[in-house]
Amino acid sequence: MTSIVYIAGVLLNRKENYQEWSRKLKSALVFNDFWEFCEGRKDSDGNEIAPKPPDNEKQCAIWDKKDNKSYALKIASVT
Repeated sequence: MTSIVYIAGVLLNRKENYQEWSRKLKSALVFNDFWEFCEGRKDSDGNEIAPKPPDNEKQCAIWDKKDNKSYALKIASVT
């Protein structure tokens, strides 16, 4: 099994490596189809739009699993 920290490729260590951490974490999230749980979308007035979960049970289960995995990846990449 692959370590979750290895997926991100770097640990955030205060502000010294924020740019590298941010770039690598975004790449890992995009690659694993988790970016939709992180990126803020805005409407035409500039207001934040929360992502809408699917309305069927199977898709909701997939949504929850991906949401949990994206959270785990973000938390594991911070010291």
